[in-house]
Amino acid sequence: MLQLLDLCVFKDHAEFQALVKIAREQLDTIRNKPSPSPPSDSPALLSFDPFVASRLNAFIPLRVLNMRSIPQTWDAVDTLLNGLAKLWVLSTTTNISTWVVG
Repeated sequence: MLQLLDLCVFKDHAEFQALVKIAREQLDTIRNKPSPSPPSDSPALLSFDPFVASRLNAFIPLRVLNMRSIPQTWDAVDTLLNGLAKLWVLSTTTNISTWVVG
């Protein structure tokens, strides 16, 4: 995903398309073989502390972060990949009058 977001779609069409395909395959793997949830006493849960803002030094009030469910998160990543695939299609079209937006 980081390589995909770092790449310029207009400079390397083939690599961009390949990275979108790889990201989709990885997302499918993650969805089909979910990792187990850590136990309630695991320190791993501390890395997703929604109240982390209360421990930060800030001049403005910070709001509590609401965590999405795992399926909602994967749906959001899928939506991002769909948008990047559409961006690839648009970048390969040389005449912008043929673009269909919507």
